[in-house]
Amino acid sequence: MTPPPGEDLTTSELYDLIRAFGYPLERVSYAEWRTRLLEPAPSNPLYPLLPLLTEQVHENQTLIELYQHCPDYDCSNTQQGLVGTSIAFSSIRCRIVETYLPYFVQSGFLDGPCGG
Repeated sequence: MTPPPGEDLTTSELYDLIRAFGYPLERVSYAEWRTRLLEPAPSNPLYPLLPLLTEQVHENQTLIELYQHCPDYDCSNTQQGLVGTSIAFSSIRCRIVETYLPYFVQSGFLDGPCGG
């Protein structure tokens, strides 16, 4: 029931795919990303989430920083739970992202890679 190796996208592959679509992503550390997020504060769509992203809860780290090195979750329980149902499991794969990104731009959910 587990997808064959190589079918699921890694974070790095997803990053590369989004860049190939035309979005100018830059890899930065979480601390650098958070610093940049705070600069244009109220105009940033993530502004309402700032407490979640910036509140230091333990040893000068945010919740996200505390959990950034936790083991990855797998989907085996979900796959097991779907056995015998009509629901097909689908993980994030290249063709799904390649379908969703243009749709999100066309529907207005996302700005296009050049801001329009």
